[in-house]
Amino acid sequence: MLKQKKPFIIDFGERILNKMNFSKTICLPKQALKNLDIEEGDSLKVELVQDEDEKFLKLTPVFEEEQEDDSSIVQFEDDNDELENKDEDDRE
Repeated sequence: MLKQKKPFIIDFGERILNKMNFSKTICLPKQALKNLDIEEGDSLKVELVQDEDEKFLKLTPVFEEEQEDDSSIVQFEDDNDELENKDEDDRE
């Protein structure tokens, strides 16, 4: 029988959602960022995960050499549609 591997979870406590202009921000713990080997200016991929009765945000460091598998990802409309269309025109 195969054992299902349980994720290793570190609880960094609660964080307050802050308002900044028209967005919301949250401060991430320094130790968590250090463990992920990310620094100020690095990119994080933000995903909303919905699994049965659970809903949570998943933050994943983005490294240039990674390629995404978009097979099960839902993209939301953004104000950057003009930029995306311009990029498509540049590729042709």
